[in-house]
Amino acid sequence: MVAGAAASAFAAAGMGYVVEVDGRPVDVLEIPKPVHHVNVLKENAQPYAYAQFDTDKEVTVRVRTGVDIVNEQTLFLPLSAGVKPLRRGPHEVVFRMKPGMRLVFEPQGRLRALVIAANRPETDIPNRNDPNVVWVGPGRHRRNIRLTSGQTLYLAPGAIVEGNLLAVGTNMVIRGRGRFDGSCWGHYKGPGWNMVRVMGRNIVVRDIVFVSAWSWNLVIDKAENVTVDNVKILGGHVLNDDGIDICHSRNVVVRDSFIRAQDDCIAVKYSGENLLAERCVLWTDAACAVRIGFECVKGKSFSRIAFRDIDVAHLSVVRRPTSAFWSNCAVYVEPGNETTMSDILFDRIRFDAPERGDILLKVLTVKVKMEKYEKHEKTGRLDGLTFRDIAIRNPPPDSMYVHIEQFPGEPLIENIVFENVAPHGPHTLVNAKGPVMRDKEKGVFK
Repeated sequence: MVAGAAASAFAAAGMGYVVEVDGRPVDVLEIPKPVHHVNVLKENAQPYAYAQFDTDKEVTVRVRTGVDIVNEQTLFLPLSAGVKPLRRGPHEVVFRMKPGMRLVFEPQGRLRALVIAANRPETDIPNRNDPNVVWVGPGRHRRNIRLTSGQTLYLAPGAIVEGNLLAVGTNMVIRGRGRFDGSCWGHYKGPGWNMVRVMGRNIVVRDIVFVSAWSWNLVIDKAENVTVDNVKILGGHVLNDDGIDICHSRNVVVRDSFIRAQDDCIAVKYSGENLLAERCVLWTDAACAVRIGFECVKGKSFSRIAFRDIDVAHLSVVRRPTSAFWSNCAVYVEPGNETTMSDILFDRIRFDAPERGDILLKVLTVKVKMEKYEKHEKTGRLDGLTFRDIAIRNPPPDSMYVHIEQFPGEPLIENIVFENVAPHGPHTLVNAKGPVMRDKEKGVFK
């Protein structure tokens, strides 16, 4: 069974995308181009598109586009999906997709791409007459939503919420095929600080779509036992549109999701314990794919944090040297304010389209002194960070740098291990003491 979102084909304005699945048309949504961005992003300030459908079997997808299809090497990302064209022409491509796949079709590279999601069919759809169900039907709804213990929010297919959600309590579910849409709001001009914030215990967020947030998309704050499954975050509209921020939380799982943001895709802030992200596709336009720290609570810890089986489609187009504080990295780790970070793992991470100047890893102990942030008199400590089975596809020269830096006399950065990591660029150690970083093939980095 395949379900499309409309009865007739709809071409995303300005890009001419038309999508058919097993001969049936599927709605295509245009994601607006950025409206608030640093100058270097201007040439990359282009819209892109999104299409989703439900299927319980492998299907044939046909995409037509008004632009020339010239990309030869990375027409479909992630490469780990193994998708190859069955047929392609100057303006058309036909291919197969399996249930659960999340693909990026790039006829001419990262600009004006099409994101396609093959969702498994919904099951156990909640009863709209249940008093504990907040049901939002098709159409546009400019409203803020509040969810409390025992409630379920269901966004029906075609539902568009131009507001925010605050969910505080226990045993809450947020789900559906609808979307939160912030494209009508400017940078920091939306109705609330974040698009969606969840707080409490035993919370599930799944299947919904986030489009063009005015600030952070999904915030998991002071929460425990949270599952985020099969969400699509289609950002890039403004700066500070973090994909998922995990703050003061423990026992959190993020899986099978697509996240594109102008800012950080996944950030762990303030403190965190027992956190896992797996089988996700990440794409950042102007920041980091993963950021841990910077905002740190004095004396708290970050521990048992794992990223597994992750595909990184693209990293930042903003190029800064590794020595710059605001470097944009695949992974940026910043222990500060007397926090301790330990037992952090990056396992089976794949980079499909590395570019010159990309930074693989930066670790920096920080003393935050900027006016808008709390002043930290002391840095934090890192003891235990492992990069294992990292695949970097054809890295160009001067890319995938590693940079480790700490303040003299402050707590040490120790035990950073590279195991089975594809060739990466130069590394630098600044004010580091002893064997802080080990490569199991190359020995200790001095």
